[in-house]
Order: sequence, then C-alpha cells, then structure tokens
Amino acid sequence: EQRWSEIKRQIADKEKAYDATILTQTGRDAFKKYQDAYAKNDEQQKRIFAFLHAGKTKEAEALLHGDAKATNDTLNQVMDELQETKLKIAEQTEKENEAITAAATRNMTVFAILGLGIGVVLGVVIANSISRPLAQGVDMMQEMAKGHLGNRLRMNRKDEIGVLADTMDAFTDELQNKVVATLK
Repeated sequence: EQRWSEIKRQIADKEKAYDATILTQTGRDAFKKYQDAYAKNDEQQKRIFAFLHAGKTKEAEALLHGDAKATNDTLNQVMDELQETKLKIAEQTEKENEAITAAATRNMTVFAILGLGIGVVLGVVIANSISRPLAQGVDMMQEMAKGHLGNRLRMNRKDEIGVLADTMDAFTDELQNKVVATLK
C-alpha cells in the first residue's frame, strides 16, 4: 500500500506536467476522460486494499479480476486514446508550422527580390544622374577644343555637379569674352 501511494504521487506529478502542455480543447477533453477513468481505477484499488486489510482476500481477488480489471482495461484504452490525440495534435501543429515556415520563406524571398530590384533601379538612377551631366560636360569641353564657344550646360542643380556645371559655364563665358575682345 505504501508503494501504491508512492506510485500515485509520481503519477500525479506527471499528470500535472502533462496538463501544462495541453494547448487545445480536444487535448483537454481527452485528458479529462483519462482523469475520470483514473479516478474510477483509483477507487477500485482503494476497495481492493480495504478488502485486504479486512482479511477478505476472496472479495479482493474477485474485485481484482472482475470490476477492477474492467476499470483498468478502460483506463489503458483511455490512455491509448490520449496518446493518439496528442499525436494527432502534434501532427496538425507540425503541418501548421510547416505552412507558416513556407509562407515566411516565400515572403522573405519576395522581399529580398524586391529589395534587390529597388537597389538596382536606384543604382541605375543615381549612376545616370551623375554620368549624364558629366558626359554633357565632356561634350561641351570637346566642342570648346574645336573652337565652338557657344555651348553652355545650364544645369539647375544644387549639388556638386551643378556647381561644376555653373563653373564650366562661367569659364566658357569668360573665355568667349576674352576671345571676342581679342578679335576686336
């Protein structure tokens, strides 16, 4: 009987730990069914011990091989159902987690591709905003080298390229004025 009390304490500890892991109503319902079957089984065990303490061995054996066996068989069946329920819930959770993972991976891939595309577009835009004005400046300088002093860049920009263009226009104006003054 003392050993039985120790086993019951261990079972109670495991039940408490198991109960903390239940996340669904289906799981709670299955666990409740187990607890009810376990309580009936426990009552049968108490009756058997009571018969044994009273010296009623035949009654204890009859209960053990009769109603107590049926109650124990029911408890085992309910424990199997509880285990099956837990496995089904775990499989369902696994499928849901796989779907979430697939969606997250798909979203991350889409955002990475979009980010890469935006980066490339911005890179091209920025590169063109620098290279086109510089190409215009080079063209103007090549025309000046040929003696054509009438070209101007006339860029209305506030950045360094705008300053360079304004300086080149001012240089060309000054050079043209000096050339015209020299020719007069």
